[in-house]
Amino acid sequence: MTAYTNTYRGNMGRRTLFASLGIAPAIAIACQSSEFSTEQGGGPESDASVKDTGRSVPFVPGETEEDSGNPVTDSGSLVTCSPTASFAAPTRIPGLPEGAIGLRFSPDEKSATFYVANQSPSQIYQATRATRLDAFGTPSALSLTIDQTDAGPDSGYAGPPNFVNASLSSDGTRIYVGADGTIYSGSKIGGTFAPLQRVNSFVRGGFLYYNNPLLSEDGSQLFVSNIFFGAGDMRVATVTGDAVGAGTLIDVGSNGRNHSFIANRDTTLAYYATDREGDAGGPYQIWRATRANATDVWANATPVVELRSLSTANYPMWISQDQCRLYFESNRSGSMNSYVTERTP
Repeated sequence: MTAYTNTYRGNMGRRTLFASLGIAPAIAIACQSSEFSTEQGGGPESDASVKDTGRSVPFVPGETEEDSGNPVTDSGSLVTCSPTASFAAPTRIPGLPEGAIGLRFSPDEKSATFYVANQSPSQIYQATRATRLDAFGTPSALSLTIDQTDAGPDSGYAGPPNFVNASLSSDGTRIYVGADGTIYSGSKIGGTFAPLQRVNSFVRGGFLYYNNPLLSEDGSQLFVSNIFFGAGDMRVATVTGDAVGAGTLIDVGSNGRNHSFIANRDTTLAYYATDREGDAGGPYQIWRATRANATDVWANATPVVELRSLSTANYPMWISQDQCRLYFESNRSGSMNSYVTERTP
């Protein structure tokens, strides 16, 4: 989960868990402006190759074949993945800067929003690419401010806010974003977002620290995580226009230590982060759950075993429309970064 820094020590795998939730660290680290270094290092986990003709690249609905760059078979049909196949070895996402986390995508995967780990104050960036096989271009910071009447979760809040984990509507005109344990929203007016206002269903208070907003593709549901020093749960609220209803618990069979919930376009397949495989000190891993329809209960909770790494943490961030690509963040390279993994044909 993007709001945590994990440190493991000794043979017992002890972890010191710091819930920053976008709260500024004492020392600001690199990436303090919109000028980024996109160097991603070497090795199989940081492979920045843009196109790999040896892998399956499924078709994205709404794109033309020429636009998507998808390969075709000898018969001319588009190459697709098996929705039940395992995910392949993950790779870094080409073009994104070091420490880019909290990823959300447009439905065609050509536009991404993110923030940068350990930046202070943190802000939301957006980057685009010509096709989903290309590297992302230079990102730019979104101009976001909070309405002064909603400036913070507690009276006397001085800011500036630390924005993390933004989710845009499919048309890009509305945003939901976490800042210092509270979820805010706003609409784009004349090319820029109006001052953000609190989402009253998800305001920081006591042990409630909300983060990881994810707006469903049709704009009818808002998924949010409640996170507090390693504990957490996942909640969903109905969205009607600008109004967000009360959040209700998402039950995946183990409700004490789950967060970073994402779902496919019809919300019948979900991925989330949980440490239910180990003790409270173990790193979070990616699990999946399914249901028959959008109103049914979640069931069949199982780990994504091919991505399991009990020495590193893994948090899902986005699943493609065709369910062939899973984007997630992990500290598997030594620091938090974003990765993509594809299902094998």
